[in-house]
Amino acid sequence: MKTTFKNLAVCLLLFLLVFCNYLYVQAQTDFYRMREVRANATVKKQLTRLRSQAVKEKWRFEVGFTQAMEDQMDKYLLLKVPANWRQEAQEQDKRMKQVRNAVNSAPMIGVGNSSARFGSATQSKLDLRTLGIISPIRSQGTCGACWAFSTLGAFEGNYVFRNSIGSAASIDMSEQYLLDCADSGGCYGGWYGNTLKWMQGRPIQPESALPYVNAEKPCTGTAAVTNYIVEKWGYIDFWTPRPSVQQVKQAIAEHGPLISAVTVTPAFLSYAGGVFNERANFEINHGIVIIGWDDSKHAWLIKNSWGSGWGEGGYMWIDYDSNNIGSYPCWVETKVSTIAPPPANNTTNNNNNNGNVMPPTVKPTPKPSPAPTPQPAPAPKPEPQPAPNPMPVARNYRGNATWKPTPGSTSRFTGNDTNTNNKTSGNENSNAHQEPKTPASISDVRGNAARIKVPRVSGNH
Repeated sequence: MKTTFKNLAVCLLLFLLVFCNYLYVQAQTDFYRMREVRANATVKKQLTRLRSQAVKEKWRFEVGFTQAMEDQMDKYLLLKVPANWRQEAQEQDKRMKQVRNAVNSAPMIGVGNSSARFGSATQSKLDLRTLGIISPIRSQGTCGACWAFSTLGAFEGNYVFRNSIGSAASIDMSEQYLLDCADSGGCYGGWYGNTLKWMQGRPIQPESALPYVNAEKPCTGTAAVTNYIVEKWGYIDFWTPRPSVQQVKQAIAEHGPLISAVTVTPAFLSYAGGVFNERANFEINHGIVIIGWDDSKHAWLIKNSWGSGWGEGGYMWIDYDSNNIGSYPCWVETKVSTIAPPPANNTTNNNNNNGNVMPPTVKPTPKPSPAPTPQPAPAPKPEPQPAPNPMPVARNYRGNATWKPTPGSTSRFTGNDTNTNNKTSGNENSNAHQEPKTPASISDVRGNAARIKVPRVSGNH
């Protein structure tokens, strides 16, 4: 009875999954059908031509009037591979070997998944979206900045995984920061390898600090210190631009989302679902993120930067051998932002005579002896000082005693006389403050001049 109930539950679950997938595909088909109804004659003619090509070449995908077709994204396919990419890849590989050797000699303990794996290269399929580490679909708009969006798409997925962040929707890095400040490209195109080289060891800004504006701006101000830092990165293989399928799987299992180049065509722009299997072998021109695979479909799962109005909600299944997918793939590892304290060093054990392992002996901490209470030193008795001589009191021209002369004084009056140049006011006589010319005059206690009468001597004396 229990087995029958379990089988019924499994069948019901499978039915629900199939039904939900049918509803999703139907809604997606209706979405593109409604857009095509409103399209102009040129777009309809192009779609008719692509569908004829699909029959001849046995395509396994649908075409439709996508947002990428409407935005004419073929004008912004500007990924540029440096002429010396192999030399750069070799030098970066040497640097990463030095970093690995340094880390192995002095390992750090991280609280995140610093050494965990994203999966196994032997799995028949892997979808990193099921791990909850893939950030939402972005849109680069009408700017050739796929190099920035693909770089940060891989960065965000690795950062969420290594730092054990609960939701990938909580992280959103600033493509505008790379567009404005990284010396690796602009709206005219760029290269993600140069971008990773510029990012390594440098704090990257979140979207909230510098929102995307679909255009280049001057790099201004000083970047804030953040925990969003590229710790390591590299190419999968510097000998060949396009490594094997197994090499790419191994890199995804070890490092998570990969940055890759691909060749975009009109069919790629109009992809509306299914497994893209066009065979166009001319030069690569666009950067995307590989986030999984499925051997039953013989295809990679990629994340694009053209919004959710393209492909399967912004994603694509693309055949392993289609349009140079997997060219120049790069992996990236972000810094674990929080480091746990190292474990206690308890490796030293004491053995008794019976061979039993004893715990380490802990010596009791001696109690410090009480320090003697310091006694205050007697204060020295002050020596008697002679009484100071009284200073003469000077008086101003109004008779108010306001100033006592001190050595070095340069001003005479500080009271009612506010003129620092000792000039009288307009109501005062200019000679009012001068001493009387009479030689027999002195000043009384109020400062008023008083005369002493001298008795006259008669001539008969």
